Amino acid sequence: MKLLRWLEFKLNFDRICARSTIVYSCCRGFAFLIIASKIIHAQEPNNSYGNWDGVHSVLLEAETEISTLDVEGVDTLHRSFVHRIIGVASSNDLYYLIGHGENAGEDHWKNEPFNLELLIHGEERVSHHKFNRSYSIHPFPAGSRISQHVLNDTLLTIMPVWPLLKFKRPEGYDQTMLLVVGQAVTSGTYNNANERQNINGEWCYQIVSSSGRDRIWIAEDKALCVMQRDWIDIRTGTLAERLSTTQIAEIGPGLWVPIEFVSLQYATDSAKETPRMKRRSTTRILEWKLNSDVPISLFYPRFMPGSIVEFDSTHFHQSTPGGIDLLDEFVTYIQSRGNPPPAVTNRQQFDSRLHCFISRLTAGALIGIAMHCFVRRNRALIGCGKQDQPR
Repeated sequence: MKLLRWLEFKLNFDRICARSTIVYSCCRGFAFLIIASKIIHAQEPNNSYGNWDGVHSVLLEAETEISTLDVEGVDTLHRSFVHRIIGVASSNDLYYLIGHGENAGEDHWKNEPFNLELLIHGEERVSHHKFNRSYSIHPFPAGSRISQHVLNDTLLTIMPVWPLLKFKRPEGYDQTMLLVVGQAVTSGTYNNANERQNINGEWCYQIVSSSGRDRIWIAEDKALCVMQRDWIDIRTGTLAERLSTTQIAEIGPGLWVPIEFVSLQYATDSAKETPRMKRRSTTRILEWKLNSDVPISLFYPRFMPGSIVEFDSTHFHQSTPGGIDLLDEFVTYIQSRGNPPPAVTNRQQFDSRLHCFISRLTAGALIGIAMHCFVRRNRALIGCGKQDQPR
């Protein structure tokens, strides 16, 4: 019945519009524009931050297992573990900690000698080596570039937002590659590829940097959740690295993030060769914290007793008193890494000194005999020479 009414209405409408070709053409053109705009907008990605607009502080802690592969792509069974903590706040504060461990889930990274802690607070940057209790403070004015230690961390490539707006935004190999996905989506330098792809059960849209070197797949109904990211080698045009999200979680209303992802690095010498996998990294996010859950004290440097501030390679002084326990920590660390050399007894000391005395006495006697023989030989040669001279 409704169909018959619609057909009757359309016939009457066509009879009226047929009297005026201009009116009929305008109506059809207007309807075409409405349908076309709906199709175009249906394919456009959601360029807003979604619920991430209300996030002003982010903290994440992660552990990465790195596997090295040989020339043929076979696992060498060599494992290394890296532990990182990144905290960012809109108050222009940054906290970054990186340490290396021996096994997954252990706390060796906390006392590891190469443990590095970086902080930005106010307009100062603090580099803190916690193991030997030394640190340095440098001015860090607005517009400065974040430390390369932070920029090289793959955790930035999955971060939805970057509240640290006072300083330069994190960039990759060139200025067209933005590490934080939220900045890439709203930058205007990344173009929509108009291509949908299902990655690990999530329909994603793709954006590509203007240089074509950075390609990001983002879940359509989970704002700023990265499902895959490719980096292209500018020399060969082949795949240099691929990040694939394997697990995601909702850490807040409408706030979806990766909690596990795999990063594969490739090596190629020319565009004709197939990229060869050289390293595999599996990262597990141990904790995500947002806004009030991020402790403010995180961004204030804390120095142990006996800490030393370094001005340059030759100028430093002790900034905090104490530090007698530092040597004990060194000994504890050495003992945890292996068996220290056994203690030397008095008898062993006596034997060692006796052996040293005998060896030195023997060496001295041999040198004396050699010198005596050398002198006698020279005297004999000199005597023979005098006898041969004519008188």
